[in-house]
Amino acid sequence: MADPLLTTLCSICHTAVPRYTCPACHTHTCSLACSQKHKAWANCTGRRDPTAYMPAARLRTPAGVDHDYNFLSAIERERDRNQREIVEERGLFSEKQLRELGEERRWRKMWFGEEVRTTMMTRGGPPSALARRVRQRLDQANVEVVHMPVGMARQRENTTAWNRKAGRINWCMEWIVYDAPGSGAGGASTRIRHKALETIPLYKALGNSLAWSRKGQYKDEEEDEEDEDTFLSAYARKRRRVLIKEVKEEGRRSAMQDADEATWLAIPYTSQNPYTGTWDTDRAATVSSWLPDELIDAKRHHSFYLLRPLTPAGKPKELIPLDSTETLGRALMGRTVLEFPTVYVFPP
Repeated sequence: MADPLLTTLCSICHTAVPRYTCPACHTHTCSLACSQKHKAWANCTGRRDPTAYMPAARLRTPAGVDHDYNFLSAIERERDRNQREIVEERGLFSEKQLRELGEERRWRKMWFGEEVRTTMMTRGGPPSALARRVRQRLDQANVEVVHMPVGMARQRENTTAWNRKAGRINWCMEWIVYDAPGSGAGGASTRIRHKALETIPLYKALGNSLAWSRKGQYKDEEEDEEDEDTFLSAYARKRRRVLIKEVKEEGRRSAMQDADEATWLAIPYTSQNPYTGTWDTDRAATVSSWLPDELIDAKRHHSFYLLRPLTPAGKPKELIPLDSTETLGRALMGRTVLEFPTVYVFPP
């Protein structure tokens, strides 16, 4: 009796009659062990390719219709599953942002200063007036902002906005503060993400951020865009409002001596802050309203360095020295930032 042809036997062991056919490459095997060897050797998935060519005669059959229907249904299920993962589980996008990404893209020529640019638009219309002001201000200062893909952590942290009252950019700042003198870049550091107007000197912006951090206000980054004072800390503004209220209440009283305890009430007096040059009202023997500004003024002697973004992998970070007394806007002129500035601060 003649031996059987090899083409009629299992393509792996060549000893038994094949019983299985691979849906992906149509390889014939005789057992599960041979099928697994085939997938490992040929790097085969073992799954039928739904996009493979099919003759029209087979498409016009019930099996062909089921094939296309199952293929389209699988795509829709995978799409819904990915959307749930992005919105609900990972929180990269909101449902509104996800809908906007799927909208039809349109392009429009717009003037930015004396330059015409082609900008991408959606059905929602052109960018807001505040967004255009931010863009124009960045162009005037020659500041290049490198944007991360939508949904990345740094892109979601960016809260840079336009301040209506000051008419300036309210930057989202990332401070990397080293507290111990001589600690260097290898010592312990603190990361603070806070907002600062571009008209504030660097040392004052750092002082305000440190005061904000000590209060534990990391919960929300919602800043009041119309009630910003560029030269007073948050503590000083709050204290000034309290003192003004106390002075008004004091003025309503006719007597300066307490009738029950026979004690004289403290008389408010004005004093000029030597650190900010502003006038304020105090009541005690010591001028307590100067304390926050004294702490802020001490940051004048710190060393500030702007991180140069997009450094090639494997190379050390590049830091650009900055003057602590220059404003944030002047320090960023002609610079490049990744979403928002990152400034390293070292003690004297």
